[in-house]
Amino acid sequence: MQMTFRWYGEGNDSITPDMVKQIPGVTGLVWALHGKQAGEVWEVEEIEEARRQIEGAGFHMEVVESVNVHDDIKIGLPTRDKYIENYKTTLKNLAKFGVKVVTYNFMPGMQKKTKKTKWSRLWLLGANEGTE
Repeated sequence: MQMTFRWYGEGNDSITPDMVKQIPGVTGLVWALHGKQAGEVWEVEEIEEARRQIEGAGFHMEVVESVNVHDDIKIGLPTRDKYIENYKTTLKNLAKFGVKVVTYNFMPGMQKKTKKTKWSRLWLLGANEGTE
């Protein structure tokens, strides 16, 4: 098992990698490209910049959080194939940098804080199960 710490990147997090180094046992940073929208390809150059920051601070970058799945995939729209190809390209690009774990949120409409969610609709669909 490896201990990692969620880091939001330069300019996005008040916690610096130097601060994280003070936590005993932490060897990796869990990261994301926060400027990317669901469905956009994570380009090699962008991942390289994250690698420079993370490995430059002495951590590994094997875990990525929030390679978001586009809603067109989630609800099966005809345009989903384009976004599936983009997702596959992103995964291949991440693999070039040794990324082994990718997390995502598969619930439609729940990826970005900027999107409005109809909570009553989610409630009716059973999204509240286990939260009461």
